[in-house]
Amino acid sequence: KFCKAKPTCPALQRQVEDLVGLYFTELDQPQLANIAPPVSPAALALDLDALDRIEGWCNARREFAHQQAESGVQIPGYIRVPKQGREKWNDAAAESIAQGVATAAGIPREKWLNDPKLRTPKQVRAVFEKAGKKDFIEKLLPLSSTPDAGTNLVSTSKTTRAPVEGTATRFFEPSTTGKV
Repeated sequence: KFCKAKPTCPALQRQVEDLVGLYFTELDQPQLANIAPPVSPAALALDLDALDRIEGWCNARREFAHQQAESGVQIPGYIRVPKQGREKWNDAAAESIAQGVATAAGIPREKWLNDPKLRTPKQVRAVFEKAGKKDFIEKLLPLSSTPDAGTNLVSTSKTTRAPVEGTATRFFEPSTTGKV
């Protein structure tokens, strides 16, 4: 369970493939074995136990691929993209200013407050929009930000986001002489 070689262990990969009934053709295309699914409670219990091992290997493999991509390895058909973080109020001062703006706009307290905390920036802007106070929304915009939440490794066919440059390219400039 805690083996550091989990993402690259060929024995574990074979074990997972055996558990799932997966095999590869000569063309490296995965195929599912032609086996009827078990229906007995005992067989389901075995499947559930196997799922933990399978999911553990899958997660370790994804994490390994992400680490490789971060270190500059090009994985065909995959890119690193920024995670989409959650917008937050910048600090306590921003929260109190937003509350002051809401009070000045004449929006009732229960519309912008989830006792004891202020609602999210997006929720507060929606309340202002609904109340027709668009001029006050501009005052709220600088009070919140969306923090950097890291990166995800995704298939190029499943995203329209721009790729993030690798860690190595951010900290080192490419050599123009070809020498290291």
